[in-house]
Amino acid sequence: MVRQNMRTLVGRILVLFLVYFATAKFGLAINALHHFATLVWPPSGIAVAALLVFGPRLWPGVFLGALAVNFLTGAPWPVACGIAVGNTLEAVVAAFICRYPPGLHISLDRLQDVLRLIYRCALLSTTVSATIGVASLWLGGLVETDQVQVTWLQWWVGDGVGILTFTPLLLTLFSVKWRDLRLDWERLGEVVALSVSLVVVNLLTFTGLFDSSLTINLNIPLIFPVLFWAAVRFGVLGAVISTFLTSAMAIWATAHGLGPFATGSIGNQLIQLDIFVVVTVLIMMVVAALVSDLRKGKEALAEALTSKNLFFSMISHELKTPLTPLKLQLQMIKFEIEEGRTPTVKELSEAMDISVKQIDSLTDLVNDLLDIAKIQTGNFTLAKQEFDFSTLVKEITDRFAPQFAQVNCRVTVHLEENLVGFWDRHRLEQVLVNLFSNVIKYAPGSDVKIETKRRNHSVILSVADSGPGIRPEEQHKVFDRFTRLNHHNRTEGMGLGLFIVKKMTDAHGGKVRLESESGKGAKFIVELPEGQ
Repeated sequence: MVRQNMRTLVGRILVLFLVYFATAKFGLAINALHHFATLVWPPSGIAVAALLVFGPRLWPGVFLGALAVNFLTGAPWPVACGIAVGNTLEAVVAAFICRYPPGLHISLDRLQDVLRLIYRCALLSTTVSATIGVASLWLGGLVETDQVQVTWLQWWVGDGVGILTFTPLLLTLFSVKWRDLRLDWERLGEVVALSVSLVVVNLLTFTGLFDSSLTINLNIPLIFPVLFWAAVRFGVLGAVISTFLTSAMAIWATAHGLGPFATGSIGNQLIQLDIFVVVTVLIMMVVAALVSDLRKGKEALAEALTSKNLFFSMISHELKTPLTPLKLQLQMIKFEIEEGRTPTVKELSEAMDISVKQIDSLTDLVNDLLDIAKIQTGNFTLAKQEFDFSTLVKEITDRFAPQFAQVNCRVTVHLEENLVGFWDRHRLEQVLVNLFSNVIKYAPGSDVKIETKRRNHSVILSVADSGPGIRPEEQHKVFDRFTRLNHHNRTEGMGLGLFIVKKMTDAHGGKVRLESESGKGAKFIVELPEGQ
């Protein structure tokens, strides 16, 4: 597994190196100032997208690509290394500040995600590359002192345009669930109409079919209704594809002396081109994000109303489940007394045992509901203390032994010793109880393996069964509220157990994930930082 992961990492680094090098050659071909600073720098956008998706470990691909292209362009080794360091730090810094604090949606379907990309990546992180790169050129004698300011500005703008143009496209294409896209004939017809309109308007604007003054005054405004159409009707995906195609067409036309920006000096042409690209991308991305937020708001309202009805339906059913046998036991005792017969101690003891069990079920249900209320209102707190996690796991496993035996589950336990950390013992007990209850409910008669171990500064808990597994189409929602998997017509429960597991784990700064295949069991993995 380690070798396979290493091969995957090396393969991705190699691919990023090749793509970075190829697109860098293309960027430098577009009027590079002093052969190194260009107003359109695609590699920046590609590097940021790669590190956001696959993680910062791909940084060698950025460094090697930048080093190779700058050395082959004519930079001495020290200068090429300096530029490569700047380009690499730009991508690493962009990925870090864009993801901090956690919560970034790389699908860019929220306004806050779009603003993160714009301000943190396109505006802030690009100063790193521009500063280090221009300083390297100046120290290497490739840029005169009086040219430092204009070179820095062109470098900064070029990297920003590259990020705004390429990063949203790559992130969106990567995050789209293509199999979930459904195009009926009406929708397909709209896609065709939009595509034709976009092509026509871009050709009218950027191919010089009209006089340049007419093109500037008439055709550029014609682009925006089509782009708005794409953003409003097809969301972020429509916005990023349409703006990318428009930007690419504008860049190609200007490079070939065509279109509204092919007037005046080369520098002025590229400045006008960059302003157009930046403004277009910013407006369309913000519009698409706002539309997405509005749509999700409407969907959330509809879901809330549905969830409310579902909640009351389920809560009434779940309350009746323990109340019915409890009422029955009390009625039987009452009947015995009314008939003049005194129940025996054994009969009373059995009735009390059944009653206490039902009261415990009611208590657990109420506690779950109280926890949900606290989570939703933000009043949820942790009472952390130092204890051995494996000891807690053993205690809960022993407690559940009769229930596992009742459903014919064969339990194997492997616990690493001395897994001491600072956690809320009661909350982690809830995590274990819900995970074990989930196995009993959905995987009776299966082999169950419970394991704990330490990895770096975290503790890992895994609860695996050999039951029916969870279908792929259901796996993404198992941690949602009111989710009840319908295996073998088993729909009991409120569907809060795994939701509580996730919330309790998140509260500790940990992670929980599911690994499962239909017919091959399910494995829940909880990762908890040791904390303090």
